[in-house]
Amino acid sequence: EADRCIECGLCIATCPAHMGIPQYIAAIREDDMEEGLRVLYETNPLPEICGRICTHKCESVCAMNHKGDPISIRWLKRYIADQIPIERYREILGSEADDKSGRTVAVIGAGPAGLSAAYYLARMGHTVTIFEALPEAGGMTRYGIPEYRLPYDQIDKDVAYIKSLGVAFKFNTRVGEHITLEALHGQFDAVFAGTGLHLGRSTRVDGVDHPMVFMAVDLLREVTLGNTIHVGKKIVVIGGGNVAMDITRTLARLQKQQFGTIDITATCLETEDVMPADCEEIVEAREEGAIIDAGWGPKRIEVEGGAIKGLHVVKCLAIFDEERRFNPRFDENLKQFFEGDMIVEAIGQGMDLKYLDPLKDQITFSPRGRIEVNAGFQSSLPWFFVGGDIIQGPDVIHGIANGQKAAKAIDKYLTTLKKQHPYPHQ
Repeated sequence: EADRCIECGLCIATCPAHMGIPQYIAAIREDDMEEGLRVLYETNPLPEICGRICTHKCESVCAMNHKGDPISIRWLKRYIADQIPIERYREILGSEADDKSGRTVAVIGAGPAGLSAAYYLARMGHTVTIFEALPEAGGMTRYGIPEYRLPYDQIDKDVAYIKSLGVAFKFNTRVGEHITLEALHGQFDAVFAGTGLHLGRSTRVDGVDHPMVFMAVDLLREVTLGNTIHVGKKIVVIGGGNVAMDITRTLARLQKQQFGTIDITATCLETEDVMPADCEEIVEAREEGAIIDAGWGPKRIEVEGGAIKGLHVVKCLAIFDEERRFNPRFDENLKQFFEGDMIVEAIGQGMDLKYLDPLKDQITFSPRGRIEVNAGFQSSLPWFFVGGDIIQGPDVIHGIANGQKAAKAIDKYLTTLKKQHPYPHQ
């Protein structure tokens, strides 16, 4: 596969992290995995994670598309990382920075953006502590993606090297509850937040407040935590993205274990040809026994005698209006009813920014409620930087790129701070 690369470089410009893709493919061609790993870590400290679930937009511009299939860039990245055991990473990539800055940075959230920022800050010589609300690192890559797609031990491998650089982790520590943002500001010279999109969004249709209506992100998190979740005998999933396919396949497997049969239907506004889920996710969901019936909008959940009977839907004619704003149009005469005793909403995720409340008046937000940042992901509070899903939406590689750019900006900010105050902030 590596021999097919013509080193055109189109992929580099398309990748949000601008990874040296032709360079690491060349390393594979030369059977030099060590050099390949070094190239990966120049722009991406999470190759095991990204090698499995990256959105691989780079492949869409691959020149080989003109002659057939694009080069499997994502899988080649995974191939390099898989070939080298974690025990050799420090030997190949180096260990803790010798030149310590004496400056400290707090990172909120151990997802891709937070881990990326922590990695590059540590390599710059800063002392980094990550505060994570959940028991383990990975963020939505661990708690929002099933293990069959992204094995936990591969997340742990990426995290292990970051830990080896001296990055400290404080798990089960929710900022805003166990420690305030103001307290972090008092203890650290700068703060980076990459808190992800952990809240599910609701359709708000009639019946959605029934106890047998669940959010996909909540169920996926509970599965990762090892908790028992309710599994209906006949389930309807609302949504057409990867999260919808993830929960559909997860519940299908649990149905098979508990009942010996699979009865789960996923429906969404989009027609199947434009569903946001990866094509392979849709194919694999069907292979596992799920029904995908796309192009319908939820109207109401039918409840009878206190129990859910199913979901009423109408045909979706268009999702966006002429100005590309979300404004679905429906044909009320084309109706369908999906039977089910359990409904799962997987129509998107939202931000939980409660930890910002005490400082909200000092932070500038966009009209859509996102924190406004400059090119270095610095907010209106000079010491507070923000990146990842809460800035640019759910995409692992964007989060990784944000983390690196923010780390450079934080380093510059700390250098300025050093000139103003020569002694480390206490």
